[in-house]
Amino acid sequence: MTAPNPEDEFYMWLGKCVASWSSVEEHLFTICTLALGTTEQRSAIIYYRTPTIDARLNLADELVKSRLPTKASGDHDHDDVKQWDKLRKDIGSLLSTRNRLAHHPVIGKNIFGATADREAAGMLNQYASWFTSEMSEAEKLRRRSENAKPLMVDDLSHHRMCVEDRIGRLRHFTSVTLRKYL
Repeated sequence: MTAPNPEDEFYMWLGKCVASWSSVEEHLFTICTLALGTTEQRSAIIYYRTPTIDARLNLADELVKSRLPTKASGDHDHDDVKQWDKLRKDIGSLLSTRNRLAHHPVIGKNIFGATADREAAGMLNQYASWFTSEMSEAEKLRRRSENAKPLMVDDLSHHRMCVEDRIGRLRHFTSVTLRKYL
């Protein structure tokens, strides 16, 4: 059996990541709508005028906290506030990778040149290239090290798994926790 075409596999995972982030956006929109206590049309005016996903997450954060219990001076945060804060932080921790997937170019690289080199490496039935999402040359000038490592298929697969975890937690938070305060 031959290995899948690396370009197709890379773009498949990239597409799955994009689709998962679209679901995160839908959940954040729903949360904003519920927290505002208004129609989807009115909520859309506010939500979609907010330009970035980071800003939208911060908008949802402020709106959710306006609905959740506040703590008295000297008290600890309510458990539902702690649950939301952890979820918001966990979503935020994935934004750097999400932004790379949305904005960095995809680059194909050739691992081996000639067929003989592939045979010698035991790769006769495998493709001799891979695809990555890498920082553009212009962005490399900023010297931001957290984005320096190219993202490969395994990175995309892991990232999607993490995003799907956040989607499940958003779904639960919306349907169980937030609904108590509406």
